[in-house]
Parts: sequence; structure tokens; C-alpha cells
Amino acid sequence: MKRSISLILLFCSVSIGFAQSKGELGVYGEGGLFMPTEATLVPSKSNGLVVGAGIYYSKPILEKLAVSLGLGYRYKENGKKIWMPDLDQMELPGDFYSGGYGGYGYSPYSPYGYGGYGYHYPGETISPEDYVLTRQQITIPQKSLTVPLKFKYFVEKAFFIETGIEAEWLLNYSTVSRKPDFSWLLGFGYKKQDLQLSLSYVQGFEDQYMGESTVGNWLTSQTVRNRMLLLNISYPLWKR
Repeated sequence: MKRSISLILLFCSVSIGFAQSKGELGVYGEGGLFMPTEATLVPSKSNGLVVGAGIYYSKPILEKLAVSLGLGYRYKENGKKIWMPDLDQMELPGDFYSGGYGGYGYSPYSPYGYGGYGYHYPGETISPEDYVLTRQQITIPQKSLTVPLKFKYFVEKAFFIETGIEAEWLLNYSTVSRKPDFSWLLGFGYKKQDLQLSLSYVQGFEDQYMGESTVGNWLTSQTVRNRMLLLNISYPLWKR
């Protein structure tokens, strides 16, 4: 239902906006803090950074109200704490066999379950007692195509508040639960001649799962809800 309402809102707003006579085409850049909320009882994620850039088209629909539609590219990342074998602390006698991903061999019995990582001789099983695990942090990147729809209301000539929705298509994972993932935004800004600067809070409507189906990359999977604090700078290149 939320996705259908968002699509209807997007269609109606663009139709109304482009029916007007005035408008501008410009570029924007963004950056800020990525603060995903985690869908788990045992938190393991940490915050990260987000950067992006794109183009937009904006048109007034009332005296103090304008609508803009953008198309951009965004990169964001967060950390995730996981348990991994500590190779420096692992003690195994003699020569061992190593294979698989990342220099690890596969063992049918390991702290990760069947098919987990572990050292073993050919044909030999290593028990979980032979592992020394440490808490380590990996980085989970997200590369996405974004379509922001924003409504901007000018409280005064230079100051404005804005709200809207974003549609985000994740590009670098083979398994994604939502295509696109919708978020709402709320912020305020300042306009100095043609340059506009705004600060917005962005949060997803629902949780998003992302992961790789290929063996060896499962550690990058996570289920989180999008949440960001974004600083946006925009400048028009063409006006009508």
C-alpha cells in the first residue's frame, strides 16, 4: 500500500509540475551520515558515510511552493561486526591443506555450520575446538541509483522547508528484497542567489535485505532500514 501511494504521488506531482511555464535544470551533490537501523535482537552494525551526485529539474506549482524531480548516483557504507577465525591464534600440527575463498579450506563441521571455513588435511575434519574466534568488523558498501521527489516551501525569500520521498535501486547485490526501496525525507534549507543548501533527515518505510548468492560473499549480507542525515548542495545550469 505504501509503495502504491508513493508511486501515485510521484506521478501526480511530476504531471502538475511540468504543466507550468517556468522551471530550471541543475546539478546537485550530497554527503552525510548513514545510520541504518538493524532488524536483529543482537546489534552488530555501525554507522558510516554517504556521498552522491546527480541532476534535477524543478518547477514552481504555487507562489511559494516548488516541486523537483532528480536522478542521481549514491554510495554509502556501514560497518558490521562478525566472528571470524583468528589465524594468528590457530594452532594445528604439521602441514595443513588450505583451499576455498580467502585462503581458507572448507570443513563440514565448523562454528559456521556445514560448509563453513576452516583448516583441514585432505579428507580430515577439524572440530570447533581447533578454532579461535575474534570479533572483527567488515565494511558493507551500497551503490545505488536514486530518484528523489521533493516539495519545497519558501517560508521567506531565502529560507525554505522541504519534504518528499526517494526511490532507491540497489546496484551491487544479487539479492535485494525491495526494488526500489522507498524513503521519506524532511529538512530545511537556505538559498543564496542561485545556490541552494539544505539539511535533510531521510528514513526508509520498510526494512531492506541485501546479500550475495555466490559462496564466499555471504558475510556482506544484512537486513537494515535506511536512515541518513544528508547535506545537499544544488545549482541551476539552465532556466526557463
